Amino acid sequence: MSDEINDEPNADGRLDPQPDVTSSGPLAANAAEQDLKATADSIRADAGRLATIEDDKLARDADDPEVGRLSDDAVELAQRIVRQTAAERELSQEIR
Repeated sequence: MSDEINDEPNADGRLDPQPDVTSSGPLAANAAEQDLKATADSIRADAGRLATIEDDKLARDADDPEVGRLSDDAVELAQRIVRQTAAERELSQEIR
């Protein structure tokens, strides 16, 4: 079978299947490396936002009602970072 995708139905009315794309080889490794870089960039950006939130909280009085909202935002970002670092670990294992 060729790697072309045929949108025309076969004699039995079915479309040709999509080309077989495996999760190994140089294309998959390149995609995983790109995903790993994008994930790392996202983690760095979120870590920077988390640091900014913490700086903002420190600049406020402890009884400032905004501190609670900022703390909620910090928790949400920290949880996102945890999820991203777990995904990053999986991606790095795929590349090996």
